[in-house]
Amino acid sequence: MAEAAKPSGRDGGRTLLAVEGLQIELERRAQPPAPIARNVSLRVDEGEIVGLIGESGSGKTVTAKSLIGLLPDRIRVAAGRAMYRGRDLFALTPQQMRAVRGAEISLIPQDALHALNPVQVIGRQVGEPVEVHTNRPAADIRDLVVRLLERVRTPDPRARAGDYPHQFSGGMQQRALTAMALSMEPPLILADEPTTALDVTIQAEIIALIRDLRAQTGASFLFISHDLGLVSSLCDRIYVMYAGEIVESGARDGIFGRPRHPYTHALMGAAPRLLGNPERLSTIPGRIPQPSEEMAGCRFRDRCPRVESRCAAPPALREVAEGHAVRCWLA
Repeated sequence: MAEAAKPSGRDGGRTLLAVEGLQIELERRAQPPAPIARNVSLRVDEGEIVGLIGESGSGKTVTAKSLIGLLPDRIRVAAGRAMYRGRDLFALTPQQMRAVRGAEISLIPQDALHALNPVQVIGRQVGEPVEVHTNRPAADIRDLVVRLLERVRTPDPRARAGDYPHQFSGGMQQRALTAMALSMEPPLILADEPTTALDVTIQAEIIALIRDLRAQTGASFLFISHDLGLVSSLCDRIYVMYAGEIVESGARDGIFGRPRHPYTHALMGAAPRLLGNPERLSTIPGRIPQPSEEMAGCRFRDRCPRVESRCAAPPALREVAEGHAVRCWLA
């Protein structure tokens, strides 16, 4: 059967991934499920780097992991679809998902030290997706591993392929995970906080590497981060997530040039490289609500400096400018 035609993105690029109405729930004993992601819709076009930003606990990582069937126990997709090249990822069987994961969609997880197996050498782990998804001879895989480590700028890659994770620095571990994600040259890479706990110099190298990889392979990225400085320098379009909802989305220049949602503006005010005097950073009072907390209306209203009476009713995500959508009564 011929593959279904891929829809075009707003800017003419062909859409690689389209998530529509995603709802993720935490199952609880003797209680109704608690919503973690609420009616999340987003898209990634071919060759595009899309940012997904928000505080820790916003639902960014669980949204990404749902796409490749890696949700923890008791957390499940309750509704929605994720169309990837004509197939709904949420409708795939476990066996079908294993064929997609790593080969067509790969994940660069955060916390490289815990993502790598401490008792296997780096080369074996980088080559594992190729070993699982192909019948290539072991010698060919070893040569490929060396080329991959070289691509991610690992010094002396042939020798370092025989090292264990503890022999790599944090930045080198992150490079190894990136090489692993690239091993099958997947069209879509989910980069989940790939620069967490790295110093500024290594962060810049990882970001430069992602740019180079897009240019060399044409891969698309969903780049998850709470570092707005990195997102502003890397991503083409941005989705802002708060308490499991997309509260603002748009092109990079629109989001960072004129943020419309009070939460987006507050995030930028807390980032020293984006708004205001870096010695007088603003903070967001309160905390992000937990999934189990019932809350009517706008989920940001208890922390919002511009709250009004109408915020007691839930706002819809609506387009306020070409390609720019906001979930706020005040936008």
